[in-house]
Amino acid sequence: MQKNNENRIISLSAAEKLIRAHDGNMALLYIYMASGGKDLERAADALCLTLSELKSAEEKLQRAGLLPIAEFDEKDNDTAQTALKQSQELPSYSGADAAHIASTDSDFKAVLDEAEAVFGKPLSSDDTKRLCSIYKYLGLPADVLFVLLHHCAYLAQSSSRKLSLNFIEKQAYKWVEKELFTAEAAEGYSEHIKETRTIISDIKSRLDIRDRNLTESEETYFSSWLEMGFDADTIYEAYDLTITNTGKRAYKYMNGILLNWHTAGLHSIEAIRASQQPQKSTGSRSNSSNQTQKINTNETIGLLDKV
Repeated sequence: MQKNNENRIISLSAAEKLIRAHDGNMALLYIYMASGGKDLERAADALCLTLSELKSAEEKLQRAGLLPIAEFDEKDNDTAQTALKQSQELPSYSGADAAHIASTDSDFKAVLDEAEAVFGKPLSSDDTKRLCSIYKYLGLPADVLFVLLHHCAYLAQSSSRKLSLNFIEKQAYKWVEKELFTAEAAEGYSEHIKETRTIISDIKSRLDIRDRNLTESEETYFSSWLEMGFDADTIYEAYDLTITNTGKRAYKYMNGILLNWHTAGLHSIEAIRASQQPQKSTGSRSNSSNQTQKINTNETIGLLDKV
């Protein structure tokens, strides 16, 4: 354990934050301080940077939660992947910082222009600062942010909600967790979500859910059924059985039916109906076996309904 600590002075979670910050001075100062250096004047000589540059880097490290430097712990490796999820807010950039970055970074300026086009109005100072935090801290490239902006606009419109930077920020965290760091990966994910939403809209209509958005529980159920490999027709078949057997839209019961089909490897209407056809039997023993199988299936659904 001691040997590992000597060989690695930066935790993975700290390394991820430094990479996403896109700031060489921050990284140099962090390494210097993690190695035991404390004095900024000595750091200026060692790193060939001005005292002003180091004070700026120190302030950014503090905003990013990287100071004071914690003693390296191997368990940081286990929590690195959840560091972003646990973070409640991005480090805040000042209006002057955001304006400076926009004037010196053409990619970020392009992101701001695209955001104004998506919102259909000039960005407020607060919006500009928040986009700067997403761009600099989370490390999403400009071309990925273009896709993210239009993806969020689609989600907002399809769910009749107002597009906001708060919503975009939450989606940005999800994209980082999914490692969508290229335009190709981002576009593929966005298209997948659009296709899923189209199918869910069809399911919603078939289940006679109108004049309201889906609840979080309904979204979870519908998404999980699609991930299992069911299409809208098969999900409606389960719904029809649920209404027939319970007289109401009982999602737990419906989920039990679909789980039962999924376990049996039945994901299409044809396969399900074929499995329900009476099999040719050669005697009473075969009939008894078929009857037992039907009873067990019903018992399974009934037990799932009680869970």
